Amino acid sequence: MYKSPINIIIDEMHIKFAESIEQKIFQAIQDIEIHIDKDGLIKALKYDRDQYEKGYADAKAETHWIPCSERLPEVGQSVLLSIGGMYAAEGCLREDGDWTQFRWSAIQRKDMVGAWMPLPEPYGGESDETD
Repeated sequence: MYKSPINIIIDEMHIKFAESIEQKIFQAIQDIEIHIDKDGLIKALKYDRDQYEKGYADAKAETHWIPCSERLPEVGQSVLLSIGGMYAAEGCLREDGDWTQFRWSAIQRKDMVGAWMPLPEPYGGESDETD
């Protein structure tokens, strides 16, 4: 897959930044006199970062935006809105055909909302119950 030169440079910068942060975390832990194996700490930090990136990629892959030109949600249904192709906010469609936006200032024009998707189920936490 083609990657533009700027994306390659940005990826390299992220790697160097992450390595710098890992070293600073290790130094901070040493400064408060907690003794920990540096290699083990770096391995754990990398594992955490990899899991975060995997989760982010999985969530992005599961994103199913529905163009407003295709169909609209039910009136009053809370959904995630893609506004102007730049950011997303929670909102719902009103009976008058306008949108109510819950997070930021009101949407000035209803044609600014390009797509929507149902909200995911809220996180329920880990359950200790067994079946």
